[in-house]
Formats: sequence, C-alpha cells, structure tokens
Amino acid sequence: MHTIRHFIGGDFADPFEGKWLETLNPATGEPYARVADSETLDVVRAVQAANKAFATAAKAEPEARIAQLKAFTEAFATRGEDLARREAEETGVPIRATRTSVLNALAALRAVDATPHPNRHSIGVVTLVTPSIDPTFTLVSRLAAALACGNSVIAKPSSNAAATAQLLGEIAQASGLPAGVFNLVQGRGGVAGSALVEHPGLSTIAFAGRTETGRLIQKSAAEDLKRTQLSLGACNAAVIFTDADLEKAVSAVVKLSLSSLTPRALRV
Repeated sequence: MHTIRHFIGGDFADPFEGKWLETLNPATGEPYARVADSETLDVVRAVQAANKAFATAAKAEPEARIAQLKAFTEAFATRGEDLARREAEETGVPIRATRTSVLNALAALRAVDATPHPNRHSIGVVTLVTPSIDPTFTLVSRLAAALACGNSVIAKPSSNAAATAQLLGEIAQASGLPAGVFNLVQGRGGVAGSALVEHPGLSTIAFAGRTETGRLIQKSAAEDLKRTQLSLGACNAAVIFTDADLEKAVSAVVKLSLSSLTPRALRV
C-alpha cells in the first residue's frame, strides 16, 4: 500500500496532526493508499513555503523560468509511463486513456516552455484544486501556466488521485525545481481544500469540479478579492438504451471519452 505525504518546501512531509486517510483500489476494493489528512497547520506550512518561494520566483528572468520548466518537462517525460500506470490503478480508468492524459499533459508543458514571454506577469501564490477525473492533465496544464509566469503553486488534488499527484512531487525534486515553487497538500476537500480557499495568503484559486463547490469557492474568494478560474460540471453522461447493440455502444463511448481527453489546441 502506498504512503502519500504532503510535498511542502521541496520535501515530503507527514501530516502535522498525524492523521491519515485510506483509499481503495477501485478495481478490487482493497486498500490502495494511506494518504496524509490535512489540518489547518499543514495548509499554513504550505502557504508560508509558497510565499517564500514566490519572493524569488517573481524576480527571475523569463528565460530562467523557462529553463526550470524545461527541466521539469524533461523529468516529467521520463516518468510518463509511471504516471499513466499510477493513474490507471488509482482511478480505475483504462491505461489507454491515462496514457492519452499524460501525453496531453506533456504537450501542455511543451507548449508553455517553447518560448520565453517577457509580458507574462506573476500574480502570487496560486492554488490548484483538482478532481480525480483526468487528474494528471488537469493539474499539470494549470501548473505549467502558473510556473511560466513566475508564480508559486499549492495543489490540492482529490484524495482519490493523491498517489498520482505525489509522483509530480518526485518529478519536481528530480528536475531541480526551486523549493516551495510547487507544493502539494493532500487530504479531504472539505478540510484541506476549504482551509486553502479561505487562507488570505493566496492570490488566485483555480478549481475543476462540481458546480456546487465552485459556487462556494467563488463566494469565499470574493471576501478577499481573490482571482478565480473555475471549470465546472464537466461530466457528461452517455445514455445507452436497452435495444442498443451493447458491444458497439460501449466501443463508441470509449472512443468519445478518449477523444475528449485530447484538446486539439495542445497537440504538438
């Protein structure tokens, strides 16, 4: 069983309060991971690390930022199959689909690191709250844009995609990404996610998930005039009628699902 810790200030860390969650393998129902269960102090540590890193990252020349991002991209590419397999195990999504997701994430990184952009301006500490649906692409595509602009990032992945996200911490370490530029806070959305959203030390919140949660985030962000970027209600149901050819219908749904994971703008 995997042990999933926070990634704060360039190092992996146990939860401050010593609390853990257990997640299950969706294919077998057996225990899959022991995940750090955040409390407020874990969030405070991450915000402090991110703000400290931002003070340096914001002053870096665009070329330096892109060099760091290229190193991260190269390290990401070497762990692509590991990420695809981890995501498939953890979410129950077929490996074919998770490989597509990882390739799209790599394309997003390469699209951002292709050319330095002097007009990109940093805005502070960016929080990324991401779901268990397509977790690698959802997190990495937003991470790439935030880092390219000289921001620091705190990601709060779904507890059902925590093990996949931990690999991104390992990739950040291996690539030499400056400590605190990318942080991971694990745990429950209602505790860790809420504590992050409400913390005054953030400038921007990017969230992908349920519309109801997005409304709560928007309301909370308005109190401190935080910027928000919300991607809501992206789950589309497929209805298969009883008189359908099941084999053909399932094949069509799988093809549609795979095509939806491949944004044309990111194909490189």
